[in-house]
Amino acid sequence: MTHRLLAIGSAFTVLAAVGTARAQQGTPPQQGAPAAGAPAVPHADQPLVPEDVEPMFGFEGGAGILGFFDGAASIGPAWEARLRAHFTPTWALEATYLGSVNDREDNDSTMVTTQIDASARYNAFRAFNLPLQPFVTAGLGYAGFSGDDGDMATLLVPLGLGVDRALTPNIRVGARFDFRLVFGEDLDTPRDRVMDEDGPGGDNWSVVAHLGGQF
Repeated sequence: MTHRLLAIGSAFTVLAAVGTARAQQGTPPQQGAPAAGAPAVPHADQPLVPEDVEPMFGFEGGAGILGFFDGAASIGPAWEARLRAHFTPTWALEATYLGSVNDREDNDSTMVTTQIDASARYNAFRAFNLPLQPFVTAGLGYAGFSGDDGDMATLLVPLGLGVDRALTPNIRVGARFDFRLVFGEDLDTPRDRVMDEDGPGGDNWSVVAHLGGQF
């Protein structure tokens, strides 16, 4: 439980740090942007999302690997699909599906993982005009672990860190590392119950490269 709380605290620390850095640095001058010296974030009586905003939508698919922190199963192949809506150049909402297949050594079976979540994405350090766009994500979702001694009803808290890059006005590539905290899982085997031991946890990580489009 301690490492879960530390992970959540670290994620919010990163979000706060990049937000402060952006506010101090400001954004590059653009046509229609506030004059120099204007605050990077609107005042409290002004909406964060302008009324005339036109969201940019994107989709992507990717493949990589997924592993478990508590040794629930071995590292295995993973795949994902994602829909994204950018409401500002900095903030976006994402809906993600991720699946994987992993071998369990404690019961000699295969476990198929299904994870679905909704997350907020923050594009960091935009003022520095970097060749790659770093971002962080945090959200809430569902995780199911099918197979022997699995659990198909658990709560998921995904935390992510990644980079991406536009190749053309409509094509983007990138990669991300996601750490997923799983709550309420029961992956105990019959041996665990007989020995009155705690079974493996469902906390997992993944590294995935992705390709997608935006419009």
